[in-house]
Amino acid sequence: MVSEHVNKIRYLHSFGEGSRFGMIYITNDDEAYGVGYNGDFNLLGPSGENFLKKTLDKPVKIPGLSGQGIEKISVGDHKGVALDAHGQLYQWGLPYGKIRSSYDRSSIQIPHVVTFISHVVSKLDCGGGFFGVITDSKKVFMYGYIDWSAPYSDGRLFSPMHKEVSSISCGAWHMSMLTTDGKIYTFGHGAYGQLGYEWTEDYGYWRVEKIHFDEPCVETQTGSVSTMFITESGAIWACGLNHPQFGRLGVNSEEPTITKPVRVKIDEPVCNVNGSYTLCNLHTVYAAKSKISSKIYVWGWSFDSKWPQPYEKATSLYDVFHYIATPSNLGDQFLFSSDEAIHESESRPQPLISESSDHRQRQSSTSSEQVRKKLELVLPNRRINNTSAKNTLHATDKYVQKVNVHRLNSLKNPQYVLHKNAHNAEKNKLLQSNPPYLTTIYEKPPVVVCKDTAYKSYLDYVYSGGSKSLEFDDLIEVYLLAVYYEEKQLIEHTYDQIKSRLNESNFPVLLEQSQTHHSEDLKKLSQVFIKTLCNDPQKVAELIISLNVKK
Repeated sequence: MVSEHVNKIRYLHSFGEGSRFGMIYITNDDEAYGVGYNGDFNLLGPSGENFLKKTLDKPVKIPGLSGQGIEKISVGDHKGVALDAHGQLYQWGLPYGKIRSSYDRSSIQIPHVVTFISHVVSKLDCGGGFFGVITDSKKVFMYGYIDWSAPYSDGRLFSPMHKEVSSISCGAWHMSMLTTDGKIYTFGHGAYGQLGYEWTEDYGYWRVEKIHFDEPCVETQTGSVSTMFITESGAIWACGLNHPQFGRLGVNSEEPTITKPVRVKIDEPVCNVNGSYTLCNLHTVYAAKSKISSKIYVWGWSFDSKWPQPYEKATSLYDVFHYIATPSNLGDQFLFSSDEAIHESESRPQPLISESSDHRQRQSSTSSEQVRKKLELVLPNRRINNTSAKNTLHATDKYVQKVNVHRLNSLKNPQYVLHKNAHNAEKNKLLQSNPPYLTTIYEKPPVVVCKDTAYKSYLDYVYSGGSKSLEFDDLIEVYLLAVYYEEKQLIEHTYDQIKSRLNESNFPVLLEQSQTHHSEDLKKLSQVFIKTLCNDPQKVAELIISLNVKK
């Protein structure tokens, strides 16, 4: 199929399987080509007579990606995204804003430069209806719908405060982040254990949680509805969907879902783990490379054994994934171990799939949203409304009041309440940004009214990860905004700042704000501060005078 280009290919990304298998590759002379499944959303990015052609039977040049120095490509349910050597993004397909509305042929796009992202991007990965990026400042931002029930994210920050993220991996409806100090954070849909803890819909889809390990992690990789982790000693841990219909995790458990990471049964340390999955049916194939030998282990969908087994024909991880969807962390180079493998790829598009599993490959493929409906029928006890855990207090609820969804910048604005048609314009003015921010507006009364400086600081955090030095009263208002909008990382950061800066002169501000906004945590902080002064009568007297108590 691509024999005439094989020796010239420097980068290749493939997605899907069976009749929905497609690939985009870049040659050494920087020409981009697409071949295979193009679908209803122009996922390969062709233009002209091949635009929206369901299948491209032979390689077709993609002008919008040619000559751009593309180094990374990722394709989701509805669109593709590419990254060039200068940190610029390109996108094509159906815009995320059209996913939940009617659209026609004119809505589908060919590859073009993304203008709504001002960051310099170093890494990217796509999920089902969203994509995430790591910027040159090692912060993570997400665009789209991480879940079909989640609000729309127009590029808000998801990496933890004061943490640098080295890698991300996106599943169908979740994301896993690895920080430079070896910590793991996850967010998204987690009803099948893929987030690494007992999740319910009440926790929301944007709640970033730290997953605890006894030693630092060096790698994380997602499957469709699962997550793998490698720790410093070379052990692999896994959580998520553990069902033969979609791919077992290789752990010592028959449970269909693993909510807390469990050790994968490989007896020697590994240095890499990859996961190849398809959005059209959630099949996931895993592979890992030994740290001390040349062994490549494989497991997951289509394999008879539920444990990882050595793959004797493979000399590298590239050999495992020649014929199936490209794992997000496999690397940027296109490599074949031998000329024989090139010819095999032409005649045997899916050698890892056993003959007994062919009927699953031929089943009808649908969007990941429809596939999850089928998944809920297979595992009905794991529906997203997990009533058995709904009333369980979560470890991160110290400051946050639970709501059903994250209310991003809903109906309020500094000093007054915004109307729908003014909200986005006000955000842009406060941020001094040119690109419009698309925001989901929720009909609900305002709860917090704050000053311009506090609201601008909040937006600066949400959209750029900024953390400016604020006056004490503004700092308290940013904290209250963070509590209302459930920004866990910002809550913890501002609370610590308030606590460290609290003194006799600004205590009246804290006391007034805690009473005005009925904040129990700020009231408790006030009480603790008063107790610390009890041993110094002079300071107590000064504090009483500063409160200006009236009879």
